[in-house]
Amino acid sequence: ESLNEMAIAINVVNVVSPTRNNVSAPSSMPQGTINHTYHNKPEPSKQTQVQNYKLMLGAKRKQLNHAASILLSKAEKYEQMVSKERTFWTEALSLRQKNWSIKGYGKSGGQLFVDYGYKEAGSLYEENTWAQIQRTPNDKQIAISFPPIRKRVMKLRLERRLHGFDDRMDTFELKPSLRPEKISGSNMHQQLLAAQSAVFESELFDKILLEASSLLGVKMIENEMLIPVYDNVDLTIQWTDANIQEGSFLVSPEFDQPAYLNESSTCTILKIAMNLLLRRHHKQNLENMQKEVLNSGQERIYNEAQVLTLPLHLLRYHFFCNKIREIGNRIIKPSRDGGIPVQLHFINSLINGQDILDIVLKTNTIDEEATLDSLRVTLESPCTAVIHLAHSDLRTQDLHQFAMFLERELRLLLLKIIHKEIKALSCIKNSAWEGMWTVDRVMLVIVRPMPPVLTSKQAAKHHGVNLRRRRMTEITIRNNYPKPGTMAICVSSPGNETELGVEPIFEELVIGDASILGINANSRRDFADRVHEFLIGMV
Repeated sequence: ESLNEMAIAINVVNVVSPTRNNVSAPSSMPQGTINHTYHNKPEPSKQTQVQNYKLMLGAKRKQLNHAASILLSKAEKYEQMVSKERTFWTEALSLRQKNWSIKGYGKSGGQLFVDYGYKEAGSLYEENTWAQIQRTPNDKQIAISFPPIRKRVMKLRLERRLHGFDDRMDTFELKPSLRPEKISGSNMHQQLLAAQSAVFESELFDKILLEASSLLGVKMIENEMLIPVYDNVDLTIQWTDANIQEGSFLVSPEFDQPAYLNESSTCTILKIAMNLLLRRHHKQNLENMQKEVLNSGQERIYNEAQVLTLPLHLLRYHFFCNKIREIGNRIIKPSRDGGIPVQLHFINSLINGQDILDIVLKTNTIDEEATLDSLRVTLESPCTAVIHLAHSDLRTQDLHQFAMFLERELRLLLLKIIHKEIKALSCIKNSAWEGMWTVDRVMLVIVRPMPPVLTSKQAAKHHGVNLRRRRMTEITIRNNYPKPGTMAICVSSPGNETELGVEPIFEELVIGDASILGINANSRRDFADRVHEFLIGMV
């Protein structure tokens, strides 16, 4: 519209103007032809100026107050947001301080996940172990969301079968004191520990189940397996529900434990050993992963963890050693109660064994010859006893054979002590002990070669030798006679001549526990002294 008006105005000027100026050759105009007249207002008074300044300051203050109110409202809103985020990130920071692995999902990390598994530690167990950190609907607290977890735990129990019935020997229950870290800290930290323990128990049971399937004699019933260990002793492994609260997934602090359960029980040690073997397997896998990264061309090799075979091997060796200890104590108890200097020592090295032997010899003032009567037995895993003899070594797995050999060696030791006392009395002429006595190591008897008993008619030819004196021909030792837990030194001879014929003579010295024999326990003396008195009495 402005352009149209300007065009119309130019046409009107051209028509009205008498002459048409040459635009190409403009003429000069005198100075002052074009001018403008300004209207100067009067200067305002001081009161007016002051009032204008007040109005201007008031308008600025109003604008500043409005801007400040906007900033304060936004700051309050942001403060609430920061407070909520501080609660969230403080909890996340506390988890990082507890060494939990946290990873974000998305570009801005809007979702956070915590890894409570053992994959980064070398575990190959296929299980979802990522828990998401979430805000509650009211945004005042945070929560953690777990994937479906089998809330179960592995329990061990040792049982001995007696006459067809099970006699519980030992047991293991889930105890908070056996956890790798004491349960303390925030609620989320406790939930992660409980979930981590559940995953570890699940992996451990799967490994044990895989190994047990290749063993002989293993019985499996649902979530329970029965493994024979040694001599009617069975190991029961049960996969059962853990004592975990619903919702919070925390271990109850008041766990009902049996009275016979203690930290040093066999099952507790067995369970800890299985845990350590699985962790060692994780460490080996982690080392293989690192080698694979360093050597890209190397093929990854992972071996299966033996978390059941090795502990079961040691468990059988444990019961085998206990059985050997029971046999040894049962055999030497009557001799030890009878004052015989015999002792049983279990050592873990030959160096320590020599030190123990030196201490025993000094304490009991045993002469140097006693060292020749020592018997050394090596117990090899799982169930082998190696008896070191002078000429060779005897290996056996039969406990009955070992008991018979130990009894034989003990009887031979006693016969040597008796033979030593007889030699001291053999110098007495015309006595029962006169002559040459020998120890028969095969028959385990002390004998003296002597002619047969003479009759009265034959006695005249032998210068009137008194044939009615006791003439001993052999000395033997009987175990568990006359009562169990005792032994007797039996001295027998062909006998004395009577009117009815030759009457055999039998004398015995019973040794053993004073409570079994019914004598005063304080009267128990050294075995050699008692044998000496017994032999003197028979002279």
